[in-house]
Amino acid sequence: MSEDSQNKHTTILKKYPTYRDDFVNGTWKWIEGRQIDDNAEGLWRVHDKLYDLEKFVAAHPGGREWLTLTKGLDITEAFEAYHLTEKASKMLKKYYVKEANLPRNYKFTFKDDGFYRTLKRRAAKVYEKMDKSPLWKSKIISDLNLFLFFFTSLMFVRVRELQSIKIILGFLAPLSCVTLMGTAHNFIHQRNNWRMYLSVLIGVDMREWRVFHAFSHHLYPNTLNDLEISGIGGFIFSKSDRIVWHDFLVGILPLSMLFFGGDSTISGKNFLRLFYHWNWISFAGSLMFNSISINAGHHGKTIVHEGDEFKELDFGIYQISAVIDRKEANSNIFMTLTHFGNHLLHHMFPALDHSLLPQFRAVLFETMNDFKAELREFSLLDGVIAQFQQLGRNEIIKLTK
Repeated sequence: MSEDSQNKHTTILKKYPTYRDDFVNGTWKWIEGRQIDDNAEGLWRVHDKLYDLEKFVAAHPGGREWLTLTKGLDITEAFEAYHLTEKASKMLKKYYVKEANLPRNYKFTFKDDGFYRTLKRRAAKVYEKMDKSPLWKSKIISDLNLFLFFFTSLMFVRVRELQSIKIILGFLAPLSCVTLMGTAHNFIHQRNNWRMYLSVLIGVDMREWRVFHAFSHHLYPNTLNDLEISGIGGFIFSKSDRIVWHDFLVGILPLSMLFFGGDSTISGKNFLRLFYHWNWISFAGSLMFNSISINAGHHGKTIVHEGDEFKELDFGIYQISAVIDRKEANSNIFMTLTHFGNHLLHHMFPALDHSLLPQFRAVLFETMNDFKAELREFSLLDGVIAQFQQLGRNEIIKLTK
C-alpha cells in the first residue's frame, strides 16, 4: 500500500499505523509501532509537550504499569480520560522536558470550551459531592462472581452420574466465567487492585487487556488504532520475556479442579477428564463473552468507523459518534457490570467505577443538550440489526463539528 493510500484510509490518524498490516500484530507490536509513530521521542507526550516520568513511575497512584506500558507514546487521550480533576495536570508540570519537535499524530482536540473539557469540569464538581457508597456493590458482585465461578467449575468436575445436573453445571460454569470477566473489566480501568487480576484466572492477561482495551479500544474506538477490531490480534503475546508472576494465576482453576474435583489421582485418564472440563468452560465462556462484547454497542449504520472523514474533532464528540448505549445493560448494577452498561459514560470516564456512573447521567445529558449531541440507546435486538446495517453501509460519514 502506498503512503498516499495509507493516509487516505486513516480516520483519526495522520499516519498509517506502523506494523498494522504485519501478520502477527499483538499488543506489544502495537506499542512498538506507536513508539515509532507518536513523535514522543522516547518520553511521555501529553498534547504538544514531552515529559520524563521515569522518577514518578513508582509513585504513580494508579500503579506503575500505566506508565511503564506507555513510555515513548503520546498519552494525551489516556491522560485526559483517566484523570477527572486538575490534580494530575498540576503534578505533570514538574516533569516537563521540552516542546515536541513534531505535531501530534492524532486529530482529536481538547479545547477548553469544547464538549469534552466542558463535561469534565461539570463531572468533577459532581464527583466532589457525590454519594460514593454504591462502590460496595461492584465489589460484592465481583466477589460473589468469583465464588460462583469456582463453585460451579468444581461441581462440574465432581458430578459424574446425574446427567441433568451435569448439563446445568456445564452451562452455569461458563456463564459464571462470563460474569466474572465482566466484573474484572470494571477493575482493570482503575488504580491497581487485586480484583483486576480476576481476568487472569480465565486466561486473559491483565496487562494485555489494559493495552488492547484501555489504551487502544477505549481511546480510539472503531479505528485502525483499535486493537479490538483486529479480533485475535489483541490477544497475541509478542514478547515471551514479558512474563510476570500474575501470569501464572491462570493455573489456579485447573489445579483446583485436580485437587478438589473428586479424584486427584495422577493418571492420564484423570488429566484428560480435567482437560476436557477446563477447556469446555473456557471455550463456552469465550463464545458467551464474545457474543456480549460484540453487541456491546459500537456498530451501526450511523456509527463512525474507520474510513469516515473529519479534519479534527473534539474527543468527547467522537466518543458519542462511536458508542451506543444498550438499554438492557443500564437497568441495574449487575447488568451494567457484566454487559458494559452506561457505555458512553464509561468511555468518557473509564477510571470511574461502574456503580458511580448513573450519578453522572444528568451532567452528560446537560452537556449533550448544550452541544446539540444525542445519546443513542439501542435494545439488544436493535443493536444486532444495526450491526448488519453497518456491514452493508457504503456511504462515508463526514463529521464537521
